Amino acid sequence: MLGRPLATVCYVFSICITLLGACRTWRLQRAMLRGKTISGGFEIMSLALGLLSLFVVFFGLLIALDVVKESSEG
Repeated sequence: MLGRPLATVCYVFSICITLLGACRTWRLQRAMLRGKTISGGFEIMSLALGLLSLFVVFFGLLIALDVVKESSEG
C-alpha cells in the first residue's frame, strides 16, 4: 500500500542529495582554485531541512497508516 510512495520519496531525496553534493563539490573546487575554503553554506542547511521534511513525511505516513488500520478493524 505504501511501498511505492515511500520508494518514490526516497529516490527523489537521493537525487536531490546527489545534486547538492555535486553543487558543493563545484563550489569547493572553485574556492580552492582561488586559495580559499568554504564551510557550511546553503547545502548544509538544505540537507538539514530536507532530512527534517523526510522524517516528517515518513512519520505522517506511519500515523496515517495506523489510523486507517484502526478504523478498518473497528
